[in-house]
Amino acid sequence: MKGNVRINWRLVVIALLVVILLFPGSLFVQTSKAADDIDVNYKVYYKDYGWSNYSNTLDDEFEIYNKVIEAIKIEENQEDSNVLYSAYVYGQGWMPYAKCGKAVGKISRNMPIRGIKMKLSEKLANKYDIEYRVCYGKNCWTKWFSNGENSTKDFKKNIYNIEVRIVNK
Repeated sequence: MKGNVRINWRLVVIALLVVILLFPGSLFVQTSKAADDIDVNYKVYYKDYGWSNYSNTLDDEFEIYNKVIEAIKIEENQEDSNVLYSAYVYGQGWMPYAKCGKAVGKISRNMPIRGIKMKLSEKLANKYDIEYRVCYGKNCWTKWFSNGENSTKDFKKNIYNIEVRIVNK
């Protein structure tokens, strides 16, 4: 027969409060590791609409237009930073990697983007990761991909939205 073990719940609660007060950050998973002062500003070309505004966050216009994306263009806020990016275009395959400020895709040719890959310049890649995900329809986001990974498996779905962020390693 096992011995009677009584738990003093008051002591357990007090001990937990002490741990939380002494080590507040260690009990919680860090959900964001955003990079120091590096925003990725990008815009996309929507079929039958045109270019969106530059943004570094998800913007309302992505949900409003519900159009397929035919091209993407990226800029950053730091002169020494550089993102390289490529798009898989329907009927064409992978486009060559482009640097910031250059459009990747086929504008007004009815050739939507069906995959993206992004990577950082060597200087930034030592300290940061680039993460991106795509949306294939309303609330249909993929997992986050990073550092040159292909954002799709089969190239059969058009992309309606893209989200990009640079995070600390």
